[in-house]
Amino acid sequence: MAGKVEIVRVLLDRLKELSYEIQTSIAQQDFVSAGFAWQQIETLVGLLEMSWPSVSAPKEIGELRRHCYFIGYYIPRRNSEMIQSNAQDCSTDLGKLELALDPLRLMSRPGLLARVQSLPESLSKVYALEAISALEVGAYRAAIVTAGASLEDFARRSYETAFGNPSKDLDFNEVIEKLEQTPHGRLKAETIATLHMLRVYRNLTAHPSDLKDPEGYAAPLVELACKALER
Repeated sequence: MAGKVEIVRVLLDRLKELSYEIQTSIAQQDFVSAGFAWQQIETLVGLLEMSWPSVSAPKEIGELRRHCYFIGYYIPRRNSEMIQSNAQDCSTDLGKLELALDPLRLMSRPGLLARVQSLPESLSKVYALEAISALEVGAYRAAIVTAGASLEDFARRSYETAFGNPSKDLDFNEVIEKLEQTPHGRLKAETIATLHMLRVYRNLTAHPSDLKDPEGYAAPLVELACKALER
C-alpha cells in the first residue's frame, strides 16, 4: 500500500500547484489558463479518490470535489471573486488531506517489477523497466526521465493509432492535446492527467534547481507511469 501512499502524495502536490495556478491566473484575469488548470484538477481529483490507500476516502475529498465543481461553474461566468474563494478552499482541503495521509505512510510496496514484466512487449515497457532499474540503484532523476519516456512512447503510439499519421514531427505537448480531442474512450481521462503530470516532472528534472527532492518523487512517478501502461 506504500505505493498508493506515494502516488497520493504526488497527486496532492500537483493539485496544490494547480490550485495556485488558478489563483494566479484569475488575479491576472486569465480565464483561459484558469480553465485549463481546472480541467486537470477535475481529472486528478478523480484519480486521487481512486488511489486513496484506505477502504474509505476521507470526507475532505468530497469537499475538494465540491469546491472544484464551483470553480468550473464560475469560470465561464468570469466571476473572479467566487473562483478565487473556491480555489483557496481547495488549498485548505488539500492541506487536510495531507494530514489524513500521514498515518497511512508505513505500508509495503506491491511488486511493481512483476507487473511491468507482464505487459505486452513495446518500447514503453523497455523504458518502464529501465525506470524501475534506475529507481532500485538510487538514480532518481534517471528514473523520472525514463518513466516520462515510457509514457511519451505510449502517447505517440496511441496518437498514431488514432489518427493514422506519424507523430515524430509533433511536439509532445501537441500529441497530448490531440489525444485529448480524440473520441471519448480512446484514452481514459486519468491517463491523460498522468501524461500531463509526467511531462511536468520530467521537464523539472532537467533543471536540478527546480526539483530539489527527486528521491521523494521518483518512486510514485514511476508507479504512476506503470499504472497508466497497465490500463
